Amino acid sequence: MAGFVLPREPSTQESLQCLASAGLQEIGESFSEEDLLTLMKGEHEKQELIKLRCGIDWSVMERRFREWSTNPSNPADLKRWTYSSLTVAKSLRDSTYLQGNYTFYRQDRFPTSGRYTSFKDMFDVLKNEIKAKVKNDSKFAKGVAGKVLGQLSLNSDKWNPADIVAVRVGKEREWDNKINKFLMRSKPGRKLDEDLTSFIKGLKKQRVTSNKLDIIPAMDDLYEYNKMIYEGIEKNNFIPISLKLSEIPNPNTKLTKISEPKDLEKYFNMKVKISDFQMKAGDQKAIIFFEVDGLPGKTGKYSFDIRGFESTRALTDIQIGLLKEGGSTYQGKITLPVTTMITKLSNGRMALSKMNAEKRRRFKKMDVRMRNKLKSGIHGFIDYRAFSDYYAKNAQKLEEDVNEWGDYVQFLSNGRTKSLDFVESVVGDIARSKKANEYNLTKSFTRAKYMKNKLQSFEVAYVMDSSPLKKEIKNNILKSMWLYAASEGFTVFNKNESTTFLLSSSYIKCAA
Repeated sequence: MAGFVLPREPSTQESLQCLASAGLQEIGESFSEEDLLTLMKGEHEKQELIKLRCGIDWSVMERRFREWSTNPSNPADLKRWTYSSLTVAKSLRDSTYLQGNYTFYRQDRFPTSGRYTSFKDMFDVLKNEIKAKVKNDSKFAKGVAGKVLGQLSLNSDKWNPADIVAVRVGKEREWDNKINKFLMRSKPGRKLDEDLTSFIKGLKKQRVTSNKLDIIPAMDDLYEYNKMIYEGIEKNNFIPISLKLSEIPNPNTKLTKISEPKDLEKYFNMKVKISDFQMKAGDQKAIIFFEVDGLPGKTGKYSFDIRGFESTRALTDIQIGLLKEGGSTYQGKITLPVTTMITKLSNGRMALSKMNAEKRRRFKKMDVRMRNKLKSGIHGFIDYRAFSDYYAKNAQKLEEDVNEWGDYVQFLSNGRTKSLDFVESVVGDIARSKKANEYNLTKSFTRAKYMKNKLQSFEVAYVMDSSPLKKEIKNNILKSMWLYAASEGFTVFNKNESTTFLLSSSYIKCAA
């Protein structure tokens, strides 16, 4: 038998974390990986008691756990996940955020009654309300904030990346009601204006005028919902928890708190510094290495891994993945439309204009249909479909264009990747790459994917590297990108100003 293969989506691992946390709570310090495996098999003497404290889809997970624990396709992978689940459970138990007994729910299993099946569902309702406000207010819609909120497609995981929720035993009904009846509360939508006004008055009293902070008024309901979520954490009653695979004994447990304007002030003290770029011919990505300083709990070395994240046989836009040095799992991702929006709002439009003008100049003789794809209709970078066209329709046309693409890659990378090295990688034959009229290229999906990943990733890196933008603008773009990828909201920095277009929620993060 081939053995149990983990599904691509993470429900099994997240459910395992709920099981490990409930097991540790009910069994105590002696709880071990062997106990966890016994629970997965459904054979533990405290099985039914522990199941009561584990809010997952047992109709699906009971079979998955049994198959995974008894016949894994990759035993080493099973070992990694049981070890991680146990160490994370212990770190959560020993933290200040969990005090008492809890039921551990996968986030899509709470609330357990009423209209919503996840506390994140309410965010989607409020997000749609925000978009409706933009649509119904023509004056607001035409402004910068209205355009951003109208275009921004933010999923609930970016608002709050929690994978599981710990709800204190005895508080389940209260929090069911809080979430389901949030829209029926009295005096809705006033707290943001009151808190922001109070915060600004406080700054004036302190004579702090160098930094200007703004939060879009359309955030009012979401702001109050965020405050309610934080209240649950503060009182140890409702704790959203974001997880990452841990390979160390004591993974860190940190609070990301954004519940009032002063929580955003810390980002003015945050500093970013680009340390290096990786832009090689031999891979299918670009990397930006940078450091974060001045942000308690988040200081350290990071990188943006700019590459394709789609499946092997798909061709879509690249994304930008955030990695912390020493970690192996992405802390978040950014899409090209969001990257474009941040770049423009941070006064970096000139970099995109320069880049796209360079393409128009270099590819004057290119087929009109291909020239139309030099800039995407949904973001500021090249359209991935240009390369799918080379694969599907114009394999021979690539012979005429590949040298020009190589020169453009050399321009984007500031010489880190030479034109000939790129051409050799595309053509796949060093000897023939020196004679354009002898390429005789055939259709190749691999070639199309290489070019797409290389060109899009190098264009993103160009904005932060050799573009004519000032260092201050590049750092502001990087800072805004970091916040978004790290699920700390959509805040854009421009000189000494910051504008928050979408507030993220508070949560606990447990990871190495």
